Amino acid sequence: GYTPVEPHIMIVQQPIAAPPDQMQTVPYKLVTHAYRRQLPEVKTTDYLMAIWLQPWIKEQGAHDVLYLWEGAVTECPRSNFFIISQHNTLVTSANGMLQGITRANILSVAKDSMAVEERTLTLEDIRTAKEAFISSSTKR
Repeated sequence: GYTPVEPHIMIVQQPIAAPPDQMQTVPYKLVTHAYRRQLPEVKTTDYLMAIWLQPWIKEQGAHDVLYLWEGAVTECPRSNFFIISQHNTLVTSANGMLQGITRANILSVAKDSMAVEERTLTLEDIRTAKEAFISSSTKR
């Protein structure tokens, strides 16, 4: 059975290197996969699906996976997803994902200079978008 224990804390410190020059000019390619994390609103270290998908992601020539759930775009394993629509509106998913700190900061700053929507995001929205990007505090 499961026996709760006293928690232990481990802190690992590493310097974060600047991204390689090619990351500045080469598009960051995502592939889609139907999946929803068990508790998507909670920050956890459950990246099992993302790890399991790594060989397939590489076969597709992609950098990461973008999760879909019931036709809605939700998130990447360690980042939030955004588009800029044809009407210059910043759009990001409203539900089914971790509402990250960097995401909140982007939305806060963007509201001062453009329209912002938090709503269900679809693949069709991505196909017609002017731009798309991800955000993360921890992704290298």
